[in-house]
Amino acid sequence: MSRVTQWQTQVRSPQHWVWAAERLHSAAHLLWQSSVAERRRLRSRGAEPTPDSDALIEGAFVALALAGFSLENLVKAVLIQKDPSLVGASRLDRSLTSGHPLPALFVRACPLEPHEELSFVERAATFLVWSGRYPWPISDQPVPLGARMSLSSDPQVFNRLYRRLRALLKVGV
Repeated sequence: MSRVTQWQTQVRSPQHWVWAAERLHSAAHLLWQSSVAERRRLRSRGAEPTPDSDALIEGAFVALALAGFSLENLVKAVLIQKDPSLVGASRLDRSLTSGHPLPALFVRACPLEPHEELSFVERAATFLVWSGRYPWPISDQPVPLGARMSLSSDPQVFNRLYRRLRALLKVGV
């Protein structure tokens, strides 16, 4: 019988994943709030930003990336809670660490509403790969801007998914 290491115990603890997710959740919302304030400031000057400038000026790219990272932490915690063998002797299972397959992780952990939630998770997954690290996607692909990102329901959908995943985890407050 193999001995469980301190690292394995810590990584299998949902609480550590929740702490990381909470920090990212808060940071994403700070950026969204800042976006709304920036839009108000621009409008007070008579400027009418375009969807492209909205996303670039307001930091919606980074907010979506942070939201994706937050959900990724929670969904991985749910999967590890369901199957502790995903934490090997010295590393996480490759299904958890190979890229950022957020939609695929959700399929394994928690059902998504097929329209609004799936759309949000797919867009967040796109942004968490490059946003905040590069000024634009690292390959020639369309940026899934959507219309008026900071006025969309993204923060509400993010909160709904965050709460649903959080409820699946057996941790204290």
